[in-house]
Amino acid sequence: MPQINRNEKKLLLILGAAVFLVANGLGYVLISRAMGAIDREEARLNARLASLNEAKSKAAEAEEKGAWIETHLLAYPNEGFRETYLNNLVTGDFTTGLDVEVFKNNPLTTITGEYFIKSRYRTNVKGPWPDVKEYLWRIQKPEEFRFIPKLSMIPRKSEADDSEQLVEISLEIEKWWPKPSDFSGEETPAAEETVEQPATPAVETPAGEIPPAAPAPDATPNPSPDGTPAPSATPPPASTPAETPPDSPTDPSKPNP
Repeated sequence: MPQINRNEKKLLLILGAAVFLVANGLGYVLISRAMGAIDREEARLNARLASLNEAKSKAAEAEEKGAWIETHLLAYPNEGFRETYLNNLVTGDFTTGLDVEVFKNNPLTTITGEYFIKSRYRTNVKGPWPDVKEYLWRIQKPEEFRFIPKLSMIPRKSEADDSEQLVEISLEIEKWWPKPSDFSGEETPAAEETVEQPATPAVETPAGEIPPAAPAPDATPNPSPDGTPAPSATPPPASTPAETPPDSPTDPSKPNP
């Protein structure tokens, strides 16, 4: 067996030390990353445990609120009842004994969510302020999940008595319903909201071209400058497209060919 000289022993020692240092460095890095991941997971689990403990401490209150909602948020018997519910309330017994006028009734589109269905309605109410205020109190009933999310008021003076305060109110009403388990997902809104259409743009006439005006029925055509009645313009047939007239001359003093 050949003997290892001193230089070879030194090289082996240096190589072994280098391998030892590299292995320790890589091991330290890997262990540090693993420990960091463990610490992060521990912090996440601790936060989750704290939220669960908080939810557990509020479980009794949540059950009480859930029972209240289940008692007051009543389901509708059929689609027709739900669609006409707000209209019947607004124009029904809520005006009994009040000097109010209800007008501009407009059912709005029904909104369907993940767990609830929201019916909406818009109306205007006019009358003395005490009666209108009482009417609003009758309409809005949070315990029945019926709210007035939007309201605008215009104060007016009575023509008969200046001391009487009249108001005109425009309001939106919404009523929440529980979503049935067998809900099909196809909603037919009670009435679509009116959407204003943009005005029709004016048709521009090329320079030098006078568009023919359609004569009124039984109308006499205007006479020409020399006193001779001008012939009535006959529109082209509907099936024959009108030909594009040639370009008019740029000089206004020259007549058109």
